[in-house]
Amino acid sequence: MSTQLHHKTILVTGAAKRVGAAIARRLHRAGANLTLHYHASEREAHALQSELNLQRAQSVMLVKADLLETAGLAEIVKTCVERFGSLDALVNNASAFYPTPVGSISAANWDDLVGANLKAPLFLAQAAAPYLKKSAGCIVNITDIHAERPLKNYPVYSIAKAGLTGLTMSPGIDSAVPQLLTLFGGRQTARLIHFVAASGLVIFVIVHLVMVLLSGVWNNLRSMITGWYVIRGRKPS
Repeated sequence: MSTQLHHKTILVTGAAKRVGAAIARRLHRAGANLTLHYHASEREAHALQSELNLQRAQSVMLVKADLLETAGLAEIVKTCVERFGSLDALVNNASAFYPTPVGSISAANWDDLVGANLKAPLFLAQAAAPYLKKSAGCIVNITDIHAERPLKNYPVYSIAKAGLTGLTMSPGIDSAVPQLLTLFGGRQTARLIHFVAASGLVIFVIVHLVMVLLSGVWNNLRSMITGWYVIRGRKPS
């Protein structure tokens, strides 16, 4: 087992399955203690917790929460810190994705997609910032190529991911989380790590780059994590 992230505590949202579960397994294998957020996928979340705690006892806790309930987001962060004593990274992975063709968009669609993909990451980041200052930690926002190239019939999703990109690059982020490295083509302004993921991407590529980003922060490998990451293609044979 790797010890790259030994003694680090990481909160991953939407961690019960698919990309989130793969990220959790990789970070855990590197030695991190994890707080895994889930909402509806209770069976998968408990199975993942059992799997990882069998490898390293008491290293993974679960938090069930609806990220659309903004008032409860700070409690997710607080629960993590109370259990492990600190917070070193937040991975905003949770997402909602479905079509909303123009002409059929409802207010509920807007609240759901913008809430999951933009509002929740913002308020989680705000709640995590004081703890990340103490630990010189970081935030990884996983967004989408459709933030820049909107997907047909998915306007609200594309808008929400574009908003997450804007949040990540906003001036003032560096004062909220001052100890982070940049990921914006050499720009030394925004310091919240941003990860652009293309549609149809391979899960292992996302997981690998999240690991590179987090390892880069703590090992000061600035050259490894400068510039935009837009991932395409298939797993090499």
